[in-house]
Amino acid sequence: MNTRKKTYFTKLITSYSLLLVIVLILGIVFHFILSNNVKQELLNENMISLQNVTEQFNECYANIYLISKKMANNSSLSRLAEADHGEQAFYYNAYITKQTLLDMYSIYDYSLQPIQTYYIHLRHTDYVISYNNFENLYYFYKNTQKLDPAKYDEWKAALESSDNYNHFLPLDNFSTDYTSHKNDYCYTVSLQNYTFKNINADIVFELNADSMQQIADSIDVMRNGCLIIQESNGETLLTFNNNENLLSKIDSSQLAALDYNAQGYCSTVFQGTSVSVLHASAQTPNLDYYLIIPASSLKNPENKLLLVSLFIIFLGVIGSFFIIVLLSRANYKPYQAMEYRLQEMNFNHEELMRLNESQKITLRNYYFDQLIHGTILSEEEAAYAQNYLSIPNNTDSFAILYCNVYLDTLELNNGPQGIINILSPDYADVISDILSSYFTHSYIMQGQRNSTYTILLYNREELDNAENLFAQIHSSLLQEYNIWIYGGLGCTTSAISTIWKSYRQSKEAVKHVVSPNYLCLYCEILECQDSFFYPNEVAEQLYNFVKSGNFKQTKAIFNFIKDENFKKRKLNSKQVNWLLENIEITLLKVVRDNDISYDDSSLAGLSEDSTLENYEQIALELCEKNKQPENDNQLIVRIQTYIDEHYGDPSLCLSRISDLFHISESYFSFLFKKTVGVNFSTYLEQVRMTQAKHLLETTNIKITDLYVAVGYNNLTSFRRAFKKKYGVAPNAIRE
Repeated sequence: MNTRKKTYFTKLITSYSLLLVIVLILGIVFHFILSNNVKQELLNENMISLQNVTEQFNECYANIYLISKKMANNSSLSRLAEADHGEQAFYYNAYITKQTLLDMYSIYDYSLQPIQTYYIHLRHTDYVISYNNFENLYYFYKNTQKLDPAKYDEWKAALESSDNYNHFLPLDNFSTDYTSHKNDYCYTVSLQNYTFKNINADIVFELNADSMQQIADSIDVMRNGCLIIQESNGETLLTFNNNENLLSKIDSSQLAALDYNAQGYCSTVFQGTSVSVLHASAQTPNLDYYLIIPASSLKNPENKLLLVSLFIIFLGVIGSFFIIVLLSRANYKPYQAMEYRLQEMNFNHEELMRLNESQKITLRNYYFDQLIHGTILSEEEAAYAQNYLSIPNNTDSFAILYCNVYLDTLELNNGPQGIINILSPDYADVISDILSSYFTHSYIMQGQRNSTYTILLYNREELDNAENLFAQIHSSLLQEYNIWIYGGLGCTTSAISTIWKSYRQSKEAVKHVVSPNYLCLYCEILECQDSFFYPNEVAEQLYNFVKSGNFKQTKAIFNFIKDENFKKRKLNSKQVNWLLENIEITLLKVVRDNDISYDDSSLAGLSEDSTLENYEQIALELCEKNKQPENDNQLIVRIQTYIDEHYGDPSLCLSRISDLFHISESYFSFLFKKTVGVNFSTYLEQVRMTQAKHLLETTNIKITDLYVAVGYNNLTSFRRAFKKKYGVAPNAIRE
């Protein structure tokens, strides 16, 4: 049998494991799709960044082109380039040219970054002219540029070489410790290329390397990659690098020959390192921009979406596993119960067929029903019914135990009579069997709705031990079948003909069951009398609270008195009167000690019919008389603070505030408007609208949740108030 049960449970686990496999497959597919989407999104973002970098460099080249063209067509510069040193025309044209450069510099000052400055080299005279300089090339090199004098000839040769035109010449090779711009580049342009005239001069632009690096670093993945700028012939002009190891492996001569897709992406391998290459080109000048990033940067394990997907897969697998276990156990338990019931039913069927018990049980229930409802009038008929129920003739003690059962662990709220739950026949049989296993010498009848059981106790041992047996039944049903059972036990009678009294008592007793108890004895209902609860400590506390005007504590102590005297005790009318007299003495002491007129205290209006609630109301009135006076402004400030903290409470209203702060509605309304300048409802709406706008601007809260968070009961009212306040719908704030 055990082997068969284990096999069945294993089959359940195996069948439900298909759910785990499906969840795992879906999770892997989801993660794969998400990984590709994240990779593609990252490539798209960096392609946009690369195009932005291309545009910024194009702007720089465009400015170089405009300045060079304008100066190439400047007549004064043309004359200056041909004039000899010392001639009057030389200095005159130098003045005019310098003025032109100054005007141009002021125009392009903010748009030339990373261009730091530019100057014109006059080849004929070896002079340099800029918007703020006009001097010999050597002195310009030594004094203005503060470059190494020993390398002047090398620098001049590089500057005048046509091979270096339109190339970036690093100044670091010629710098000294005093050179502040050692990281800059010189970019030489021959003015002859921009005019048909013969002009013997070059314009030299100084570009800030840090600014150029900053432009390159605006690309997200540049922290792990390289940016290479090449001419159309494949010659590398500039390299921006944040990964020396990667740069050392790249063969820049192969970049132009790679197979790029329509979006400008390409994946390749350089010396064993997988990389992704992004390509963008510019027409003026004709340059190619290549962003090389390691493939590992596109598989960033810190990507939040990928972490979320892995977390979801993990939760799905764990959740599926628990569901499989729960489903297997849930389906295995009924299987056990069903197997047990099948065996019992087969056995009972054989017995019933042999003894013909089916009709007998029906007759037994009929006679039992007649007995408990008092419809059997003669002693002879009662004796016959007793004999038919197989109850010994010498039995002299009878009692009824009436039970209610509830599935799904329903909780009691002031008694179970308000809860009706119809159980299935299978569960009903299980309950009947368990009841029979404990009350072996009692007669048990199941109710028509399968949720009630009436048990006739006539065995002396079971009668004396009824409470313990019922406790075991309650524990067994709750732990094994998740079924709660509650009962009421009637008083014992000496004759079966009067068992109807015990039946009615048991039904009355079950109504008095209160959680956490599960059995009520009718005799306890009658015998549960006690003295009233009002010790000197409580009287002294009540006196102090009322005398000091402590409204909240006074209400609390009255609730305490109610619980102790009317929930934990059952007092007769005389004891209730004694309790009220003691409370009245305490309140009279407050009236006397606080010099309050007895006639003004409402105590004079009490009658013999006064209740504890009347005394509580008088105590609260005395609190109002005794409380310390408060400045009106201080009161309104406290109320405003309360509103600011509880604006999300939809029940917040004029009457609620009046009750909380113990002030009449009319006076509160008058005082609030007088102090604040607006009425209460307007102020509350302003606070809620301000908070709503703040939440819209600072959080991602949904509109359907927002109106509840700020205290509105429906979305329509919230939208109307918001539009009235700000002139737009809530959604428009985020747009």
